Amino acid sequence: MFIGIGTPIPEIANLPGTSRPGSGGGGGGNVLSQIDNDYYMEFDGVDDEVALGSTINLATTNTISMWVKRDDVAEIDDGLLGNSANDDQAAMWISATSRLYISLSKWVKPFFYVTSLFDTTDWFNLVVVRTGDTANLYVDGVWKDDLTGLGAGDTLIDTIGYLKEASPPNTFHFQGALDEIAFFDYVLSPSEINDIYNATDIAGKKCADLSSMATQPVAWYRMGD
Repeated sequence: MFIGIGTPIPEIANLPGTSRPGSGGGGGGNVLSQIDNDYYMEFDGVDDEVALGSTINLATTNTISMWVKRDDVAEIDDGLLGNSANDDQAAMWISATSRLYISLSKWVKPFFYVTSLFDTTDWFNLVVVRTGDTANLYVDGVWKDDLTGLGAGDTLIDTIGYLKEASPPNTFHFQGALDEIAFFDYVLSPSEINDIYNATDIAGKKCADLSSMATQPVAWYRMGD
């Protein structure tokens, strides 16, 4: 299910007809309201993707939040987000070496080197906050790293679970499960990011109700719920 304003319901390309029941661990404890979270979507790493139907423009000040579960951490490049018309613009992926790479302006490819954070097949909450040419990385509600040099281009996203790289030519499909992907056109504070994590109880099949936030996301993809 998609919840948002001004953006059509996404077209699901090559994905199974139904989502899979969710399970696992999560933050627990909450400030935000909670909502049922019975499902997530699985991607096979070969040809699965979600086409959003139109491009979401988050300009240069934004926050991206998602829950990620990788099937395999060995020799797999997992594509998270992409823009099919602009190659590397707004690309985000976890490399085969478990490093998070982001490119939020065309031809610029900075990355986070905190490898141990993503070398796991457990669920984790991933949040990237962009302010101009600077990005901040949060994992499971906690700040982990900063990055500069993103360039001045807007953050343009139209694909979940897949991206293509222009130079050298390459494609990355995600293998695993993705859930509760949200795009904000403003900077979430550290406490707001922590609230999203803490309101999620994966074992109890509950997640943060982002519609209860003071300023809601511009797009929220619940990935099956």
